[in-house]
Amino acid sequence: ILILNQTLRLEEKQIMRLLLVSMVCTILWAGSVFAQPFAYITNEGGNNVTVIDTATNMLVGAPIAVESFPNSSAITPDGRFVYVANGGSASVSVIDTSTNMVVATVSVGAGPGGMAVTPDGNFVYVANQSDNNVFRIDTLTNTVVGSPITVEDAPTGLAVNPDGSFVYVTNFSSS
Repeated sequence: ILILNQTLRLEEKQIMRLLLVSMVCTILWAGSVFAQPFAYITNEGGNNVTVIDTATNMLVGAPIAVESFPNSSAITPDGRFVYVANGGSASVSVIDTSTNMVVATVSVGAGPGGMAVTPDGNFVYVANQSDNNVFRIDTLTNTVVGSPITVEDAPTGLAVNPDGSFVYVTNFSSS
């Protein structure tokens, strides 16, 4: 019975891991802000973000309301802010992790999705799938900097190299 019980626990853990991986989530390791790590999970159908204490797997407070169809998020390296792409609103919501409240909303191109924060935390890049461009947000002012950067068809994912000198963009429709 003990072996069967341990097997079931292992299967339950694997199922929970798969469920968490299937969600668009970002893990926050903010020792200076919180004593424990937190996950910020975008809920596309609910137009909100759920916060989970990963040490206890318990929900933290009520979901945080954002604009429509939140589909991805990125956290600044210092863990102070979570940027949430609102695919249905052409905007990015900025959540202050010390209060779990939206402190700014930044207008970007249509269909925002993939995001990446520079290693120094100064900028967030946002891929706009419908407009085929990438916006750059200054994290100090939470405003768009410069003109949108034109890329190939349907940009979906972004990555910034370690020194922040390049942003790599995957384009869904142009391979």
